[in-house]
Amino acid sequence: RPPRCSHCNLCGYCVLRFDHHCPAMGNCIGLKNHRFFVVMLVTAGFSLALCITIYVERLIEISWPSPSAWKHWEAYLVALSVLICGCP
Repeated sequence: RPPRCSHCNLCGYCVLRFDHHCPAMGNCIGLKNHRFFVVMLVTAGFSLALCITIYVERLIEISWPSPSAWKHWEAYLVALSVLICGCP
């Protein structure tokens, strides 16, 4: 058996340099797909940062001129938490 070769209990494969089983990608992360996993994480991070930036810019553009628009700041906070993590 090669070093760091492990058997995944979830998918049933032996993976060289086994790191973990990733449910987001639907397979095990190991030697041959580690860089694709890192690219997926970086892409997801950039996408999240872009979404948050656009969201905040739109909030400022829509409600910045009138201070009374920020009197319900809790609604903005809940909307932002739904955008970030999917739950309030």
